[in-house]
Amino acid sequence: MKKITYDSLGKVLIETLPQLGEAYRKELDSWGDEPPGPHNVYSDVLLPLMRIAAENCDRITMGQVATLLEKLATDPDPEIRDVVRVSVIESVIADPILKFSREFFGPATMTILHEVEDWRPSP
Repeated sequence: MKKITYDSLGKVLIETLPQLGEAYRKELDSWGDEPPGPHNVYSDVLLPLMRIAAENCDRITMGQVATLLEKLATDPDPEIRDVVRVSVIESVIADPILKFSREFFGPATMTILHEVEDWRPSP
């Protein structure tokens, strides 16, 4: 497999989850000439899929998402891990619908989740 880079994260997303192809193209189109960064793509394209999967208890899709997140959470590039932390995990913690996704997370993703939970002030 080709090395994942920060700039390739959008492509990695649609290669891993091809059902996101149309949503990804719409996201690119909405940005015009300036392509969106990975944080925008993962927030605007991946999170809606995660919400739909959680609402439908879609274990297959959640498993696919969790596999991707674990791969990114173990990447040596801190910018890639930061996309998981900021654009996905912070939303998982804040959104009750997304709590369903936690049971699918691998150890590296759960470590990030616990680090974010420990850092966030209690409401």
